[in-house]
Amino acid sequence: MVTTRQQSSLSPTSKLAPHHLKSHRWQRNFRQMDMAELKAIVQDITNQAGAPKHSDTLHGGDLSIFPIDHSQQDAFLKITKAANRSLSTSLPKSPNKKKGLIRGVPLSETDEDLLDSLLLQGATKVERFNKITDGSKELAHIAHFCRRLSE
Repeated sequence: MVTTRQQSSLSPTSKLAPHHLKSHRWQRNFRQMDMAELKAIVQDITNQAGAPKHSDTLHGGDLSIFPIDHSQQDAFLKITKAANRSLSTSLPKSPNKKKGLIRGVPLSETDEDLLDSLLLQGATKVERFNKITDGSKELAHIAHFCRRLSE
């Protein structure tokens, strides 16, 4: 497994979604490659888009790379070839969507009231449900957010 890390000027709370790269040549994934091949691909990706914050081979054989900033994120998405191998790059299915659990909302608050109070934070939807913890029933809400992770 190859892992790279680089210090960046971003705050520790700034997070960008990782990119998943798949190799198409010879049906070999990144876990099946020898270390020299993998290092050559990572070096070529670094030459094309700059050094990633972190990269790692995933259990399924894809290469996961974490960009330092949004411009590098865009550059990673444009990569189609590295070290003479055809690649496809994709983001996770929902890199900008998050959910948050909210407890202790007064019963007098409607879902619409709660959504209105969370709009400035990027909330797009609020759902009310009953949560059972240790046999006791509690009213809770799930708030759906749609924002870039670094914001």
